[in-house]
Amino acid sequence: MAMRWCYVGKATKIFFAVLAVLAVVGIVLAVRAVVHRAKSRSNSAAACAAADECQPILPEPVPQPSMPSTAATASPPPPSPAFNIA
Repeated sequence: MAMRWCYVGKATKIFFAVLAVLAVVGIVLAVRAVVHRAKSRSNSAAACAAADECQPILPEPVPQPSMPSTAATASPPPPSPAFNIA
């Protein structure tokens, strides 16, 4: 007795073909991304080891003007008024 397969229409076959193409494209892009990342990582490590281009440039500190200390001569601020509720 032969086993009978269910009917698969034309739209279903096209859908499966599109899914297969998308899966293949996804796998190809993933492999290319891994290869590209591995190449760029090895190239950037060699470039940084050989040149000073990868060293960060820090800004020069801005000198602060020296002002006489007024903390000892200044009086403290007046206390804030209290609200008396009677």
